[in-house]
Amino acid sequence: MLLLGVGFSIIISSCKKTETNPLLDVKNLSLGSYIAFAEKTSVTFNITDLASAEVSIKVNQVGSDIDKIGMYIVIGANTDTTTWAFIKTVPYTDSATVLSASATEVAAALGITLNDFTAGESFTIYDRIYTKNGRQFDITNINPDVESNSNYNMAFRWTTYVSCPFTGNMAGTYKVIEDDWADWSEGDLVTVEDGPGDNQINLEHVYPNPAYGNLLNPIIVDIDPATGIATVPEVQYGDYGGGFIASCTGGGFVFSCAGTIDLTLDQFTASSDYGNYRLVLQKQ
Repeated sequence: MLLLGVGFSIIISSCKKTETNPLLDVKNLSLGSYIAFAEKTSVTFNITDLASAEVSIKVNQVGSDIDKIGMYIVIGANTDTTTWAFIKTVPYTDSATVLSASATEVAAALGITLNDFTAGESFTIYDRIYTKNGRQFDITNINPDVESNSNYNMAFRWTTYVSCPFTGNMAGTYKVIEDDWADWSEGDLVTVEDGPGDNQINLEHVYPNPAYGNLLNPIIVDIDPATGIATVPEVQYGDYGGGFIASCTGGGFVFSCAGTIDLTLDQFTASSDYGNYRLVLQKQ
């Protein structure tokens, strides 16, 4: 039996950088259902072969039995459901149900052609589940603090990209487009460095914001040169004071062709996991 934050009666602490776990006792949440990532099989469209390119994930059911899953997409990201373009409906079959979308299916849903895909472009796929007892769930009726918590590993949305080979030379000044961890505000400028090794970038001037904490170890991002897919190994990076020693791990994409850094980082301390927080930077 699963208990979810669907009733929206949950109360979350407004101070993220404290030793208080942001989730209340799940016994106080309403009964619900969701899908969890079992595997992110492929989340990039190969721009050199869009005719056969496909993205896919595998999902598991948690909670009430699921009948089917509707897949929707937007260019970029938009939680307004009126902007979502319908791709298809997938029957839920077993504990490793595959949700896939070809570039051709995405183009048809969005009313574009394969020639309109550009390197480094992002799409967000939103999944809506329909339970066998007649209910439906998506990001609009799941508590966002629960959805973003990495312990639940929810698959209501996932970001896909058109591949962009990594060529380096990412050092420079970046504008903050999104920082869910809230060290920076939208529009702030930060510095990113190359290295220390090949196919790496250094975020020591990004987290922690020196106004809030002291650097312990730099966050180093490893990038696959063929695809731009990024991985952030676990690192204890910052001392925010008051005993709050922050660590993170995660991944995403670093696209030199677009000057874009898009990472999702699981932020945690020795005693608490605060969930996933997105960081998007654009080179100036």
